[in-house]
Amino acid sequence: MTDTYDYRELIRPLIAVLKDKTGAEVYESSFEGRQPKDPFLTYEPITPYIPLSVDVVDDEIWECTWSIDAVADDMIKAMSLAQKALKVLRTQEASLTFEDVGIYLVEEGQAERRDVPYIEGVQKRRVGFDIRIRVQDHFTDDVQTIDSIEQENKEA
Repeated sequence: MTDTYDYRELIRPLIAVLKDKTGAEVYESSFEGRQPKDPFLTYEPITPYIPLSVDVVDDEIWECTWSIDAVADDMIKAMSLAQKALKVLRTQEASLTFEDVGIYLVEEGQAERRDVPYIEGVQKRRVGFDIRIRVQDHFTDDVQTIDSIEQENKEA
């Protein structure tokens, strides 16, 4: 039996493309620590596993959904960064980069407001969108196989 899918294989190229093409830092949505300087992007898994078939285990192709949010001190900055991130993910260059590592962007949502209050009543503006990604797991189950069958002819 081999290991299951390592989500770092998905998130590392996604972060690299977003950071490189938008110029913004990218953080896990629920990160701990100091609030980074804005504007910045966050990511969060929404549905980490959506099976596409019910009976495939070996080398399974499946999908997952992720939320990408732009955070800034004003709405215009947040909207602009979210829209830029969304457009970046739709480019041919991003598609080819993702395909090289077995990631396929199958659906992108529309950018929408997602404001949330932060500590000490400081309001940050958040605009984001969801994406649906298709990947292939290289998990294989170690099962015993029948290599050959011999038939005995018994005459009565």
